[in-house]
Amino acid sequence: MEITQTNRFSKPKQFWEWFRRNAQHYRKPQFASKKEALYLLREMTMHLMAYGQTIRVEIYWPNKEGDGEIEVVFTTYGRTRHFRKVEMLVAKAPPLPGWTFFALDPPRPIDFFFEVDFPHLDIDPFKLWFEPPDFSNNRERSWLQVYIDTWTEITQQHVQAARAAAYNVLGEKVYGLRIIDVEVERLCEIPEKQRNHLVNLQNAHQYIHVTEVAGVYVNDKGRIEQRPSQDGSIRDKR
Repeated sequence: MEITQTNRFSKPKQFWEWFRRNAQHYRKPQFASKKEALYLLREMTMHLMAYGQTIRVEIYWPNKEGDGEIEVVFTTYGRTRHFRKVEMLVAKAPPLPGWTFFALDPPRPIDFFFEVDFPHLDIDPFKLWFEPPDFSNNRERSWLQVYIDTWTEITQQHVQAARAAAYNVLGEKVYGLRIIDVEVERLCEIPEKQRNHLVNLQNAHQYIHVTEVAGVYVNDKGRIEQRPSQDGSIRDKR
């Protein structure tokens, strides 16, 4: 296996030239060895960091054989400063059969990777509630108050899980541009009257959005598409 060792890919075109030459090495989710897997992932990260220091990559294979459409997400994990840089990178992606490239983490089901990241936590992600934030007075960002249906003491892991659930529902762009951070309380601690005004966190995208296009991705035919909202339509937001 030969992978180009040039480490100065400071422009989208240069990165995609490298990726086109080496894409076949990344098609299989199970590489020949852990050493090879670590090398391949470090290699791609190195080329991405030459273009933008905060840009990282996530690869999602459809099955263990690596057949079918592979999703590649370029992310900054919420660092808004380089959102545009990521979108510019994906907009320059070449058409590669079997690959779809996303600019920033798209909205996902609320329980996306939840059992993997929080296997022993007493949280049902489908039973999380929030108070719609106040974006009045032209405030661009706000705290997100989330309520958990639990009788146990709130820990930092509960907060991390609530953040992950909100991030899944909203996607990276909306979460990064609209949410300062997530605060967590137990549902049992608030009055019943207040509970009547809460909304299930799965519906957060209906209340929290931005005024620009949701984001872009490039499909395997090289067409740039707007990211669809959770109801399947194109939404003018994150």
